[in-house]
Amino acid sequence: MKIKKVSVVDQVSEALKDNILNHTWEPGDKLPSEGDLADTFGVNRLSVRMALQKLNTLGLLETRVGDGTYVRKFSMAPYMNEIADIYMDEKHLNDVRELRNLLEGEAMRIAVSSSTEEEREELRQCYEQYEEKRSQLKEDVDNERLMDELAEADFEFHHQVIRMSHNDLYIDIYLMTKKAIVSHIRELLESRIRKEILWEEKSGKREDEHMEIISGICNGDMEALKRARERMLKIQLIPALDE
Repeated sequence: MKIKKVSVVDQVSEALKDNILNHTWEPGDKLPSEGDLADTFGVNRLSVRMALQKLNTLGLLETRVGDGTYVRKFSMAPYMNEIADIYMDEKHLNDVRELRNLLEGEAMRIAVSSSTEEEREELRQCYEQYEEKRSQLKEDVDNERLMDELAEADFEFHHQVIRMSHNDLYIDIYLMTKKAIVSHIRELLESRIRKEILWEEKSGKREDEHMEIISGICNGDMEALKRARERMLKIQLIPALDE
């Protein structure tokens, strides 16, 4: 087996990355100067500068001219948005629906016990914004711009549920696939919004999964959350996954 030679720059970048991953430096923290880092690692400043550039490229650090280098809160979302079109065909949209079922379902369950009253109020505000867009669309149901805005508002509602889980990986995955999720939401809206509006006008009634989700999270009603998820995503839940 050949012994791999690791460059000084790679060694410094790994040491810097370790300090970020083990929370020696938190997001927002300012790193020591290049000179101080060079003294700490026993290397020249050029090696430190190249290591910092490498971590800047990865999105772990942000160097501000005339100010210094800061730790960034890392997210995969900007990278994944570049390849999101892969998930836009019919086959992959079904994959997106299954992903939403898993992520949103688990986030709802966690949010019951982990969300704060402030976060729940933010969820109610997301719902109000959704309702405002929906009311506008009811007056002009063929308006493509309003349909796009409603899909975005719907995404923000569910994104808030994901945030209420306090799971950074869930949040990152959800944002990574935002473009595909919004497309899936729009597809669902287009397939049923006209029928829903006609039903409301004739019956004076409305089944509102969003309010059921809010109520389910606030009251710890897991059955209500399952029902809302099933209707919203047009799925048949697998009992073993929800018991």
